[in-house]
Amino acid sequence: MAADWITGEIAAHVKSNRLSYAELPSLPNWLAEMVILIESGMISDPAASSSLLMSCLRLITVRWRLFVAAGLI
Repeated sequence: MAADWITGEIAAHVKSNRLSYAELPSLPNWLAEMVILIESGMISDPAASSSLLMSCLRLITVRWRLFVAAGLI
């Protein structure tokens, strides 16, 4: 599941936003949380999990860019 996201949606997001995985340091934690939510049955719809994943990626990317712009990273 997480491997499919990494090679699919996440790879596409990284490429389209000209990022590196190093610029998404909290990504492993987000992925772990997503897997827990799905395995617990809290998220069961594949479309919903994909949508939530993309929302998380956008949030991580925006946060990273704000930190860089502020000189914190």
